[in-house]
Amino acid sequence: MHWEQGVHLIQSALAVAMWLSLPLLLAIVGAGLVASRLQTAIGVPDAGATLPARLLGAVLAVLVAGTWMLSFSADYWTALWRQAAQIGAGSP
Repeated sequence: MHWEQGVHLIQSALAVAMWLSLPLLLAIVGAGLVASRLQTAIGVPDAGATLPARLLGAVLAVLVAGTWMLSFSADYWTALWRQAAQIGAGSP
């Protein structure tokens, strides 16, 4: 394996990890911000009260973006296995 191929594999793996985590991250952060604003407006000082909102945001993100995440991941792994077969066969 050449260095360029190894660097490309690592870059693509990091890009896939970023794209797969982005919907969950945005949903959790958004739900946390909304919950903390509501807590501030209501006057509830408990920091643990945002946990149910964050969990609900994560579940909703998986329900909404789950099929896309699965498809994106499957496409990446299919391409990775094809590329591994080409590298193993010696073709560039």
